[in-house]
Amino acid sequence: MNNTLAMTVDQGNRSVTLCFDIPQCDRVYFSTLPEKVQTEVWQRLKQMAFVAAAKKVNTACKQVAASLKSFARGFSWQRIRALFYQFTKGTDKFAAGDWRILVNWSKVGASRSELSPTFIEFWRMLCEQHQRVTSSAWRQLVFDIWRGRVPFQIKGKRYQQIPGYDVWPEAEPETDLPAGWSEGNLYNYTPDRYELAAARIGIQKASSLGFKIRTTRLGLKIGEFMEFDDHEFNVKVNFPGQMRSMRPRCFGAVDALSDCMFSMVIKPTFWDMDAQAKQVLSEKDFMWFVVAVLTHRGYRADIGTMLLVEHGTATVRGNKKLRIDNPLRDDFEKRIFDATGGKVRVDRGGRFHTKANPGQFAPPSGGNFRFKPHVEQFWRMLDDWLDAVKGQTGKGRDFAPEEMERTDAYNNKLLKVAQAMGVEDASKLILPRMTFDDFTNVATKVMGLINDDPDHACNSWEKCGFITKEYRAELSSTWNPLALLAREQHEVQALVSQSDLHFRVRRMTRAEADRTGTTELTPLPFEMIPSLVGPEYAGRPIPVIGGKFQFKDWRLGPDPLVFVAQDSSGHPLREGERFIPYCNPMSPDALVICDASGSVVSVCPPDLEPAKNDEAGVKAAMGAKNHWQAVKLAGQRARHAPAGSDVEFMKRHNAAVMDGKTVSPEDRQRQRNVKRFSGDAEVLAENTKHQTPNTKEDFSAEALL
Repeated sequence: MNNTLAMTVDQGNRSVTLCFDIPQCDRVYFSTLPEKVQTEVWQRLKQMAFVAAAKKVNTACKQVAASLKSFARGFSWQRIRALFYQFTKGTDKFAAGDWRILVNWSKVGASRSELSPTFIEFWRMLCEQHQRVTSSAWRQLVFDIWRGRVPFQIKGKRYQQIPGYDVWPEAEPETDLPAGWSEGNLYNYTPDRYELAAARIGIQKASSLGFKIRTTRLGLKIGEFMEFDDHEFNVKVNFPGQMRSMRPRCFGAVDALSDCMFSMVIKPTFWDMDAQAKQVLSEKDFMWFVVAVLTHRGYRADIGTMLLVEHGTATVRGNKKLRIDNPLRDDFEKRIFDATGGKVRVDRGGRFHTKANPGQFAPPSGGNFRFKPHVEQFWRMLDDWLDAVKGQTGKGRDFAPEEMERTDAYNNKLLKVAQAMGVEDASKLILPRMTFDDFTNVATKVMGLINDDPDHACNSWEKCGFITKEYRAELSSTWNPLALLAREQHEVQALVSQSDLHFRVRRMTRAEADRTGTTELTPLPFEMIPSLVGPEYAGRPIPVIGGKFQFKDWRLGPDPLVFVAQDSSGHPLREGERFIPYCNPMSPDALVICDASGSVVSVCPPDLEPAKNDEAGVKAAMGAKNHWQAVKLAGQRARHAPAGSDVEFMKRHNAAVMDGKTVSPEDRQRQRNVKRFSGDAEVLAENTKHQTPNTKEDFSAEALL
């Protein structure tokens, strides 16, 4: 065939120059078409060039059709002739010689359809205004709009015609619908699932389907990023003193590098009978939780630490102005910043509060849970591991056990009966819900199991160096770090080097990875707690009674909290003196006391309370008591030390008399002096060395002095 790229063709009274090639300006767009379509267009361009160069069009078309019979089924010479005249004369959409006339658009896809772009946008708008299903939009288009053939109004805008059409489109005989209006074909033009979710629900829902930002832990350090969050367990438990079972709540903190939950505090949920509402965790509780993390775990004093919090309960306020409706200090963030020298900062992440399009009202503000992915996925794992304990509520309303309502009623009935019974009889009842203490122990244990599980899928783990090499001397023995292999005998070293059964390389657990960097963290001193939280969170002044501070906190349970009353030097405080206490309810292992002016006096340790069968603990408690007593009486013993010599003399003299021994003249004279003078025995003894009266008349206090 003729490979001419351009040719002039006569069309009646004018000549048209046809190009049988893809123009350079269209090459990029042409490359986006399917490969089969591109090949077909090149073949048709050659065919059109062959027909245009021939003297007779029909003869050339028959020759082309004959050459295509073996691989182009159904391509008659009449079809080739019709395509040639379309190519040379042009169509309604494309000019003469435009290569797009030769494209089989049915093989290209929905985006290259012949439907008007204006109509496609109108159809998309109809789909987006129907909140449930797209089929309702098709029914509205066909039955209400097209068959009605009257002006219509959608969302305040009035239309005289269907957008994209100058007149009302006519139906095709085969489908009784306008061309391209079949339900299946129009579905090819519907907005994608992200656009539909944004229009029908909102940006927050659509965000799970759209573009996401991926980050890696590679390059982080332990303590550089800490994620905080609150969580409500999918379990109902019985709380002390409550007449109904409820779901416990907790705070948790996860390190972004190690993925380890290094702190979790579970708190009971109480029911307020007056307000008929649950008393849940508050921002005040979260403030104390952050203080506990900074004083126990610490922060990075070299590169700083970022606290990732949310905008809800687990948040840290940063405004200096104190809001009336917020009991938490709004300058808590600034206090943390000042206490750490600017090394600890707070980031709350973004919020979903923008509308998807101008036709919507702005949605209520909501946080982005993907801002804290590590702590969020840890909650999911924790709930998965706890899904076999009693009292499951399901991960949502649609997954709640059907028996839950009746089980709650029976459990609450037993709680009321138990309250009227004695403690011994009530303990015999079998309740369908766990106690709060039992659940706390189980949840804490499961958290430790997750942290110690080496079978995890944390990304970039090997790149971060979180791998460990281990060996074992025998197949039945435990695995040991490879660093200890140097202490083994040569036989064991040879066995490990030759057998894979005695050597392994495994991933570190989350806890092991976390321990690699905890020594680089700097805990805040407990003495800084009053300046962190402010005086409004101090307790009532408490006195020193029996060398201890003792008080109760309903948030921590019915048992009293007892701390040793001592100053910063370890000396006991004055009995009966009152001090202002600061005790963290999230970690009540230290008591900070201040004087009336607010100055920190000391940090008091908790009082030892060993079990009766703990022999070592009892001895330690007795040693602490003896030390307290020795320090407490040290001043008194120093003040009365001189009187001790008189007691020693009395014992020595009486022993000599009872044994019939001779009393020395000095002791005899001292005996007479002690009996007749009530002064200082030590002074008398000192003076009698220099002057000894011989008669009663000579004896006087003046003479002795």
